[in-house]
Amino acid sequence: MQTTSVRKQPSLKAKTVSVPQVQTEEDFIVLDNSDDEALADAAESMERATPLRSPTPPPRDRKQNMRDVQSDDDYGGALLTATERHILNELQASAQCTEKRIVRSAYPASVLDRSPIFGATNATVLRVCFRIGEALNAGCLAVRNNKSVLLELYARVTESRREEKPGRHQHLVFHDLYHDKPPYLTGTFDLWGQSRLWELDSRVFLTPKKEGVICRAVARMRRDGMKWKLEVLSIWAASWEDVEHVAGI
Repeated sequence: MQTTSVRKQPSLKAKTVSVPQVQTEEDFIVLDNSDDEALADAAESMERATPLRSPTPPPRDRKQNMRDVQSDDDYGGALLTATERHILNELQASAQCTEKRIVRSAYPASVLDRSPIFGATNATVLRVCFRIGEALNAGCLAVRNNKSVLLELYARVTESRREEKPGRHQHLVFHDLYHDKPPYLTGTFDLWGQSRLWELDSRVFLTPKKEGVICRAVARMRRDGMKWKLEVLSIWAASWEDVEHVAGI
């Protein structure tokens, strides 16, 4: 007897598939009316606090792009320290006080004995000197050659004193216009008591400043033993403007 095998078919079971549920508006949390009002007030306050700004700023002119810089501003120490600022101020002050040194040309030749100009003579010659060395050279040369030479000297008087009566000498010490290095010149002014104007002009040098007092002196060179000294005929205080004016003539 022949048997027939029948293959058993697997039974299909129903499977449940989860389908996402669609949420409706009722599923969302609805804020209370009080919460809505609080948020609206906060947003309005933020808008008032934020300044309104144009999306396109107005063009700036040149003055707005420039900044006023103070001379004593060190930008919080970013540029110069206090020591560097002090050194810079000293350099600027010394640069302002430094005058351009005068280098004069050679003295012009004296006029002839028989000058076509009436009254002109070479009996007395005037030499304008802006340096102590120039005055020494011109004065000593005149004494050695027995020439009558007047010196118009521009220098600084650093010391001066008058003798007590019955003395009549006012002693002066002359330094160069531009430095305190030798050579120096000494001189005496004996005519200060003969005129009120001369006394006032020469009194200025009795209390000289630390750097001295610029003077214009008309004098003759004299030999005093082994030294040279000036016999001052006239002297008064001068300024740098006077020196530059005479140097330009």
